[in-house]
Amino acid sequence: MKAENSWIRSGAHPEGVRQEQMKFEELYNRIIELWPEEVDISDGFPSGENGYMFPTLSRIKNQIENSIDFENDHWGNVGAWAFFQAFHETAKKMKTKGEKTLKTRLVEKKLIDKKIHANLAPGKWDDEWAELRGDYKGLA
Repeated sequence: MKAENSWIRSGAHPEGVRQEQMKFEELYNRIIELWPEEVDISDGFPSGENGYMFPTLSRIKNQIENSIDFENDHWGNVGAWAFFQAFHETAKKMKTKGEKTLKTRLVEKKLIDKKIHANLAPGKWDDEWAELRGDYKGLA
Protein backbone atom coordinates (compact mmCIF):
# COMPACT_ATOMS: atom_id res chain seq x y z
CA MET A 1 0.00 0.00 0.00
CA LYS A 2 1.37 3.40 -1.00
CA ALA A 3 1.85 6.09 1.58
CA GLU A 4 -0.68 8.88 1.29
CA ASN A 5 2.02 11.42 0.41
CA SER A 6 4.14 9.15 -1.79
CA TRP A 7 3.88 11.72 -4.59
CA ILE A 8 6.35 13.89 -2.67
CA ARG A 9 9.03 11.24 -2.98
CA SER A 10 8.06 10.18 -6.48
CA GLY A 11 8.10 13.67 -7.95
CA ALA A 12 4.56 13.43 -9.29
CA HIS A 13 2.25 16.42 -9.20
CA PRO A 14 -1.32 15.32 -8.47
CA GLU A 15 -3.85 17.74 -9.84
CA GLY A 16 -4.02 20.84 -7.69
CA VAL A 17 -1.06 19.84 -5.51
CA ARG A 18 2.41 21.36 -5.86
CA GLN A 19 5.48 19.45 -4.81
CA GLU A 20 8.01 21.02 -2.53
CA GLN A 21 11.17 22.17 -4.24
CA MET A 22 13.42 19.43 -5.57
CA LYS A 23 17.02 19.85 -4.50
CA PHE A 24 19.85 18.48 -6.60
CA GLU A 25 21.26 16.30 -3.81
CA GLU A 26 17.88 14.68 -3.19
CA LEU A 27 17.41 13.85 -6.87
CA TYR A 28 21.05 12.79 -7.24
CA ASN A 29 20.88 10.42 -4.27
CA ARG A 30 17.70 8.86 -5.60
CA ILE A 31 18.81 8.35 -9.21
CA ILE A 32 22.45 7.37 -8.64
CA GLU A 33 21.23 4.35 -6.67
CA LEU A 34 19.60 3.04 -9.85
CA TRP A 35 22.95 2.94 -11.64
CA PRO A 36 25.75 0.43 -11.11
CA GLU A 37 28.98 1.87 -9.73
CA GLU A 38 30.85 0.86 -12.89
CA VAL A 39 29.73 0.58 -16.51
CA ASP A 40 31.76 -1.15 -19.20
CA ILE A 41 32.18 1.31 -22.08
CA SER A 42 34.60 -0.85 -24.09
CA ASP A 43 31.72 -1.71 -26.46
CA GLY A 44 31.38 1.96 -27.49
CA PHE A 45 31.83 2.84 -31.14
CA PRO A 46 31.61 5.96 -33.31
CA SER A 47 28.20 6.66 -34.80
CA GLY A 48 27.34 9.44 -37.22
CA GLU A 49 29.58 12.47 -37.61
CA ASN A 50 30.44 13.16 -33.97
CA GLY A 51 28.39 10.69 -31.99
CA TYR A 52 29.08 7.51 -30.11
CA MET A 53 26.96 4.51 -29.27
CA PHE A 54 27.47 2.68 -25.98
CA PRO A 55 25.30 -0.46 -26.04
CA THR A 56 25.89 -1.41 -22.39
CA LEU A 57 25.27 2.13 -21.13
CA SER A 58 22.11 2.36 -23.26
CA ARG A 59 20.87 -1.04 -22.04
CA ILE A 60 21.25 0.06 -18.42
CA LYS A 61 19.49 3.36 -19.17
CA ASN A 62 16.61 1.45 -20.77
CA GLN A 63 16.29 -0.82 -17.72
CA ILE A 64 16.20 2.23 -15.45
CA GLU A 65 13.63 3.99 -17.63
CA ASN A 66 11.48 0.86 -17.61
CA SER A 67 11.49 0.94 -13.81
CA ILE A 68 10.16 4.52 -13.67
CA ASP A 69 6.50 5.47 -13.94
CA PHE A 70 6.91 8.23 -16.50
CA GLU A 71 3.28 9.27 -16.24
CA ASN A 72 3.53 10.08 -12.55
CA ASP A 73 7.22 10.32 -11.67
CA HIS A 74 8.29 13.48 -13.45
CA TRP A 75 11.45 13.94 -11.38
CA GLY A 76 12.45 10.34 -12.06
CA ASN A 77 11.95 11.05 -15.75
CA VAL A 78 14.08 14.21 -15.69
CA GLY A 79 16.74 12.61 -13.52
CA ALA A 80 17.08 9.39 -15.49
CA TRP A 81 17.53 11.26 -18.77
CA ALA A 82 19.98 13.84 -17.34
CA PHE A 83 22.14 11.15 -15.73
CA PHE A 84 22.28 9.23 -18.99
CA GLN A 85 23.24 12.37 -20.89
CA ALA A 86 26.05 13.17 -18.44
CA PHE A 87 27.27 9.57 -18.38
CA HIS A 88 27.20 9.37 -22.18
CA GLU A 89 29.13 12.63 -22.56
CA THR A 90 31.72 11.45 -20.03
CA ALA A 91 31.95 7.99 -21.63
CA LYS A 92 32.61 9.54 -25.04
CA LYS A 93 35.54 11.56 -23.65
CA MET A 94 36.88 8.52 -21.80
CA LYS A 95 36.57 6.24 -24.84
CA THR A 96 38.58 8.61 -27.00
CA LYS A 97 41.33 8.38 -24.35
CA GLY A 98 41.25 4.57 -24.43
CA GLU A 99 39.52 4.13 -21.08
CA LYS A 100 37.12 1.19 -20.72
CA THR A 101 35.16 1.69 -17.49
CA LEU A 102 32.89 4.55 -16.48
CA LYS A 103 32.71 5.00 -12.72
CA THR A 104 29.30 6.57 -12.31
CA ARG A 105 29.93 8.04 -8.84
CA LEU A 106 32.95 9.94 -10.20
CA VAL A 107 31.03 11.76 -12.94
CA GLU A 108 31.00 15.41 -11.99
CA LYS A 109 27.83 16.43 -10.20
CA LYS A 110 28.08 19.82 -11.91
CA LEU A 111 27.70 18.11 -15.29
CA ILE A 112 24.59 16.22 -14.15
CA ASP A 113 23.14 19.44 -12.69
CA LYS A 114 23.89 21.22 -15.97
CA LYS A 115 21.99 18.53 -17.90
CA ILE A 116 19.00 18.81 -15.54
CA HIS A 117 18.92 22.59 -15.99
CA ALA A 118 19.21 22.23 -19.77
CA ASN A 119 16.32 19.76 -19.87
CA LEU A 120 14.14 22.05 -17.78
CA ALA A 121 14.97 25.10 -19.91
CA PRO A 122 12.13 26.85 -21.75
CA GLY A 123 11.56 25.41 -25.20
CA LYS A 124 12.94 21.96 -24.39
CA TRP A 125 10.77 18.91 -24.97
CA ASP A 126 7.79 21.04 -26.01
CA ASP A 127 7.93 22.39 -22.46
CA GLU A 128 6.85 18.99 -21.16
CA TRP A 129 8.68 19.68 -17.90
CA ALA A 130 7.77 23.38 -17.58
CA GLU A 131 5.79 22.80 -14.38
CA LEU A 132 8.95 21.46 -12.72
CA ARG A 133 11.21 24.33 -13.73
CA GLY A 134 10.44 26.55 -10.74
CA ASP A 135 10.64 23.63 -8.31
CA TYR A 136 14.23 22.65 -9.05
CA LYS A 137 17.08 23.95 -6.94
CA GLY A 138 20.39 23.02 -8.50
CA LEU A 139 23.90 23.13 -7.13
CA ALA A 140 24.54 26.83 -7.61
